[in-house]
Amino acid sequence: MPIDVEVQAILDRLAAAKLEDLSSWSPAAAREVSAGLARASPPGPPVAHVRNLTASGPAGDVPLRLYRPAEPPHALIENSVS
Repeated sequence: MPIDVEVQAILDRLAAAKLEDLSSWSPAAAREVSAGLARASPPGPPVAHVRNLTASGPAGDVPLRLYRPAEPPHALIENSVS
């Protein structure tokens, strides 16, 4: 299955940034880069519904947030909430 055009654009931006191994970053540095990527990205589709969920993880529940777009296609957009 081909990669979605918008997802490929994100992957291309990450590759062009020539970032070091993310596991070596401090949490603060990772948040700063993530915020910069978000500011550089175009706005997403209008959101019709937001739902807070949890998934069981090995160290306990992991909070999740599900965003449902207002218009088709109704793709799943998942974002881990920390």
